[in-house]
Amino acid sequence: MIKQITAYRYLYYLLAALAVISLGGTIAFWKNAHPLFYCWVIASVLLAAGAAAANIRHKTLKTRHYLRESWGKEERRERDFSEIGYLFELTAAGDPGSIDRQTWDDLDLGQVYHRLDRTLTNPGEAVLYYILRTPLDDREKLQERARLIRLFQDNAAVREKLRLLLHRLGKQDLNNITPLLWGELPPRNPLRPLFDLLALASLLSPAAPFIWGSRALLFIPCLFAINMWVHYKVKQSFFFHLPSISYLGSLLRTAPKIASIKLPEREKYGEQLRAAAGACRKILRHTRFLSSKATTSDADIFLEYLKIFFLLEVRGFYAALREIDKQRSQLQAVYMRIGELDVYQSIASYRAGLDGYVEPEFVSNRAYLNVKEIWHPLLENAVPNSIEMKEQGVLITGSNMSGKTTFLRTIGVNAILAQSIYTCLASQYTGSFFKIAASLGKHDSLEEGKSLYYMEAERLLALVNAAANPAVPSLCLIDEVLSGTNYIERIAAAEAILNYLASKNALVIVATHDLDLAQKLKGAYRCYHFTDRVGPEGLYFDYILKEGLTTTRNAIKLLEYMNYPEEIIEAAVTGVKHYLRRKS
Repeated sequence: MIKQITAYRYLYYLLAALAVISLGGTIAFWKNAHPLFYCWVIASVLLAAGAAAANIRHKTLKTRHYLRESWGKEERRERDFSEIGYLFELTAAGDPGSIDRQTWDDLDLGQVYHRLDRTLTNPGEAVLYYILRTPLDDREKLQERARLIRLFQDNAAVREKLRLLLHRLGKQDLNNITPLLWGELPPRNPLRPLFDLLALASLLSPAAPFIWGSRALLFIPCLFAINMWVHYKVKQSFFFHLPSISYLGSLLRTAPKIASIKLPEREKYGEQLRAAAGACRKILRHTRFLSSKATTSDADIFLEYLKIFFLLEVRGFYAALREIDKQRSQLQAVYMRIGELDVYQSIASYRAGLDGYVEPEFVSNRAYLNVKEIWHPLLENAVPNSIEMKEQGVLITGSNMSGKTTFLRTIGVNAILAQSIYTCLASQYTGSFFKIAASLGKHDSLEEGKSLYYMEAERLLALVNAAANPAVPSLCLIDEVLSGTNYIERIAAAEAILNYLASKNALVIVATHDLDLAQKLKGAYRCYHFTDRVGPEGLYFDYILKEGLTTTRNAIKLLEYMNYPEEIIEAAVTGVKHYLRRKS
């Protein structure tokens, strides 16, 4: 393809140069009234058309080459989740089945989003975020998503047609189209009928001198001045919305082109796009003169004068608003369908870059999870682990940095990926449909005046309330239960909370350093652990999950490895010995 790109670039240069030479000949023969003048005109037009066609072909091939080269690769760029998250915040925030903010943060799902996101449009990136925040419990819908993802994996021709159209639609720097379609519309202007009267007056103004004589010639510049003041004064109130309206027009022009792509056995997407785009055809007519770009050419300047004299932008904006209000549901359907297709090709690209993955299998409503060789998407050279959970919770012990919290995140992230993009980083994933919630982060809230213990207790209450619903299994991921209070009450409260969760339709996975808590929860929870070794060569962790309680501790060894004073090390070792003697 590189050779083709180069060939069309040189062909464009050649034809453009010949068109300029031909134009010179046209001018020369025009001055002499030579009979070959028309031949030169035709030659100039044909060469210019050929140059334009070669340039278009060159740009198309260049874009296709970029899209092929980027397939299966992560797109590293800055992402603003305050904008990407508009769709979720406006439509699904607070939904009991959605992923709440703390779980999103605790599981590092923002970083996971960066790995998944190869979308090419604003609707695509917003819908991907929405999908990750709203896991499904509907097997049929998830399998439909999977079929489309596999279609874009396997059918390169269909994939390239779609990606080319999505790339041309592109992304705005500010994602203003989402609040335009789901938020409050800009207020209507009560003076809109006056704008129509001024435009009508401008249309009839050339006839004024024939009716009122030469003095009426002053009427045209006065009317132009009035319309200019109205144009710029009113435009100030809606200039911020012009990029979103303009992008909406591009979205509607793209919809029928995407609908024309034959998606094998998925024609309903094309039908939905055609129907919705057809219902919104009037909006295209009203948006054709709306633009936030500065005038750069003579043609742009001439068009700007026309916009001013006939108030084309002002009238078009408010007419478009009226149609947007009428066709909101159809516009939202166009947005969602294009966004979904963009997401599916993005996940197909993500799958293409993986060394291995599996599509999940879902079982009955009773809490169950069986994973084999599962790993975390953010880790390079991750160590896979396997576990089966049913009827009992799981309590994981181990020393610092041994992998406890990472394992909890691995389970949580893959459960969300299973129920959102039907893709798991494992050799097997079999489980229930879960309501997923995590309590992994530990911090005070200075702004709200809440202590660490209060914040932990508040978070655990949310997990308790979620698990109280017997119809929907919960997956509860907890790192160090109630670490922000005294030992006696912490152990007692933690035991009560974890026993309560274990008695519900929930799978509970807890990471802890408290071996006493592990002893108290025998029967209700199965124990697993991660091991470590601290020696002269440094720290070593194998990150392999093993059954049973941990038999190693490394807190004091870590202090020794970090060259703490010997006095501190000896005092710490003595303190541990005294504690163990009292306990025995």
